[in-house]
Amino acid sequence: MPITSLIIGTAPGESANVAQQLADVPYVTITDVKEDSIIVITDTPQSEDDKTCWDAFTGIPGVVSSDVIYHNFEDVEQ
Repeated sequence: MPITSLIIGTAPGESANVAQQLADVPYVTITDVKEDSIIVITDTPQSEDDKTCWDAFTGIPGVVSSDVIYHNFEDVEQ
């Protein structure tokens, strides 16, 4: 199961709105909400689900960036 930690950058004043929408994305855990960013962890069953999550992030109004901090995929079977 791939596990990824990301910082989602938000437009000024949008962190709370973005966090509400991120909470609806499957496999996402919100760990912290700041004024201009949100720290999330994704724990997906397979690599394809990572891309689905990341694509969902960029489609949320108020998201200005998505930076991967850590990505563990050692148990993913090829």
